[in-house]
Amino acid sequence: MAESLSVSVKTAAELVHWLQTKSVEGGSSIATAKLRLFVLVDCTQVPNWAEFEQKLHEQNISKLRKLYDDLGGLEIAKTGPWLLEVPDKETALHFLAQQALEHEAFSFLLGDCSLAELDEHLRAIREVAMPNGSAALFRFHDPHVTGALWPILTPAQRLRIIGPVRRWAVLSPCGLMQEIERHKTAVLNGSLKFSQAIVTALDNALFPWAVADQVREIDSTLLSGLTACARWKLITERIAKAQELGLTVRSDLALYCALSLQLPANFEATSPFASALERARTGKTSFGLALDQVSSDEWQKVDEMSIGDKQ
Repeated sequence: MAESLSVSVKTAAELVHWLQTKSVEGGSSIATAKLRLFVLVDCTQVPNWAEFEQKLHEQNISKLRKLYDDLGGLEIAKTGPWLLEVPDKETALHFLAQQALEHEAFSFLLGDCSLAELDEHLRAIREVAMPNGSAALFRFHDPHVTGALWPILTPAQRLRIIGPVRRWAVLSPCGLMQEIERHKTAVLNGSLKFSQAIVTALDNALFPWAVADQVREIDSTLLSGLTACARWKLITERIAKAQELGLTVRSDLALYCALSLQLPANFEATSPFASALERARTGKTSFGLALDQVSSDEWQKVDEMSIGDKQ
């Protein structure tokens, strides 16, 4: 059987303690079998990869696999996840724990399997069958994805995903260690399938992060200086506000979030936003299309309002 668990972790020292405790089979000091620690790294979320590689070398973390190395010729092969086996060293644990607190890129897997066995398993679950019968890439190396999935998966799905390891954990943006755990149960083989309910729930859980990415593309300074937890809370609050105002289309929700971070408070009650919201609420058009129809003179007034507020 595989189950989903969670515990609060706020500091690197707490994360190291959690890993050390969980690395003992059964989580008890009286147990004798110590589990190996593996780390999945989402390369796209590590800002300075060359520097990170150098630090891996300094920590003697040399056992690694590139999980997309067989996809040569595809763009994703260049930025695919890495799987590391971590030596039983305090300094290596502290290094990776601190990295996990700074970057949303790390997943921790504990098991008595070999690196090769885990590599083979992860390649086997790279694709998931969707409700319409198509196959999609399963981003199991993205902590946002797995953290959202753990509570909503069926026991059989958790068992298929966890494979030969005993525990698979990710640190949520707000410091919650979310894990799935496999007890003394045989590894489950076969294809991995997601129902429409799971796809919808996952899509909803990931939407705030998609909005945050769009906001950064518009203006990288709007969310700068905020922790991952603060970013998530801010974006989810703005999405909720947009929904209260009657917006339902995702592109409109994202647009409202971006505008709310650029313009003065209660901008939605002023022209031309109030009329655009009303048109969207009544189904005449989308919020975005309504704003596209605003004249340049009206936008000039909006710019003046924004500048005046900053002064």
